[in-house]
Amino acid sequence: MFFQTIGVSLMRPRSFEEHANPRWGASPWLGGPWGNASVETADQTERLDHVFFSDLGYVDEKNRVYEPFVLTGLTLTRSLTLTADISGNASAVGVLELVNSGGILDYIVQNRISDHLAILIKFGKKRWDFSRQIWLDPTADQLTPLFAGLSRNWQTGKNSVSLPILDSTYWLDSAGPVEIYNGEGQFQGDKNVTGRAKPRLRGTVFNVTPALIDSVNHVYQLSNASCEITSLYEGGYKSIKFAGLVDDIYSRSPDPGTYLVQTSSEGTYLRLGTKPIYAITVDAIGAFKSGYKPQGILDLLKHVLLEDTIIPPDTLSTEWDAVAKLRPWCAGWYWDGSQDMTGRNIIATLLRGTGVTLLPTRTGEIRPYILEAPRATKISLYIGPNEIISISGIELDESLSPIVWRWRLGYAHCFTLQSDNLHPQIDDDHKAFIKAADRNALWFDTDIKDKYRVPADPTALVTAITYEADAQHAAQLLGELWGQVRHLWAVELPREIAVSLDLGDTVSINAPVSGLRNGATGLVVAEQLTENTSTITLTILV
Repeated sequence: MFFQTIGVSLMRPRSFEEHANPRWGASPWLGGPWGNASVETADQTERLDHVFFSDLGYVDEKNRVYEPFVLTGLTLTRSLTLTADISGNASAVGVLELVNSGGILDYIVQNRISDHLAILIKFGKKRWDFSRQIWLDPTADQLTPLFAGLSRNWQTGKNSVSLPILDSTYWLDSAGPVEIYNGEGQFQGDKNVTGRAKPRLRGTVFNVTPALIDSVNHVYQLSNASCEITSLYEGGYKSIKFAGLVDDIYSRSPDPGTYLVQTSSEGTYLRLGTKPIYAITVDAIGAFKSGYKPQGILDLLKHVLLEDTIIPPDTLSTEWDAVAKLRPWCAGWYWDGSQDMTGRNIIATLLRGTGVTLLPTRTGEIRPYILEAPRATKISLYIGPNEIISISGIELDESLSPIVWRWRLGYAHCFTLQSDNLHPQIDDDHKAFIKAADRNALWFDTDIKDKYRVPADPTALVTAITYEADAQHAAQLLGELWGQVRHLWAVELPREIAVSLDLGDTVSINAPVSGLRNGATGLVVAEQLTENTSTITLTILV
């Protein structure tokens, strides 16, 4: 007999005083260790408590009770995003419903905070003891993780409480800490930039416009951390000469026709000795406030998430660095302060076109996953007709169906387009560079174009990739994956089989349907759980 266990973390404000005589359902009989609640280290004004539930009831070997308050089993959908923009997003959303007859959970719902706190759901099987005619509970280490993520605020009904749940990637919906110019002068900017967020430059970028923060002294800020300025242009021409690094850019004025640079973990600033006639732009390589200079695109993304957003560090998978070595492509991006830097749009910006997706695992970690053509050398499970309960086809997104004949990936993105008001001495190569936002690496197959009336032809993708060779490699890999007809299959399996797989795993599948009769290799790209505790439906890309 299959069952689920649910552990939910709850926050109790320290200023909240417990009632001298706790009301029915206050805490002890739910199994929550309220008396030994640990103080959360991040905020000394709050405490972290826990409650435990189950659908059939469960007691572990330490006599921790999981009360049978789950009214309906976990409903959950987890999936990769399969669209031509390859935005790097995956997500999971679901809901649990708990019994609240007579308001037995009202006290917890009204006096505890659950939003974006941890939830852990496991799956187990009770064993029937024939001699005693009772069901026996397995030990805690025999339970299989089904989902780990975040809960949302509980929603109350007449006799029930709904508990929405999200995967760990929803940490990425929040914007990171923002540094704002207050307009008080010098490094805090003049009145022209008051209220604007300070720019951030990470990795290698081209032709970005620094923020003019002091129009009287011709001072610009390029980033909120250290940078190496490789070129400075006025109207697209290197007419202004570098005059050196200084500790305080306000300590002296540069000579006419030159510029000084101040750079540290507090920011990178440049000061011109003469008011410019044309627009000022720069090429640069940016570091983080920690001083770390990223080497590859996943290395860059990891540190943007850790240093520029509020994601908890232990949320990132321990596999991250190993996967990053497989994609050492040089990259970079410039955020000028006009847009919010949420983890979600950072991922979309940096991973677009790379074929890399961030996946929430069953244990609550976020790991980078490289979406490549399925290979028979990486089989995690063999699925045959005897294991399949039902199977049906699903239509792919039209941007990838019926087959893609061409991929165009941008590289060396030009952040400031310039076509007029240019310096008269600008050279032709740079003039051409700053007129186009991107240069494109190309993969194409004219045979596909000839065979299909309307093959998919995704729009050219803007990527954060710096060099042509890396962009060409990425385009080639996308061509290998989507340059042949792909199919999606919804495969319903017994839960004890399906839980051995996670998103991104490779399977071998044999089924009595066209295309699978002789077997095929596929990728698990989604899963769906319903109230039925005995099966899981996997979506497999073949």
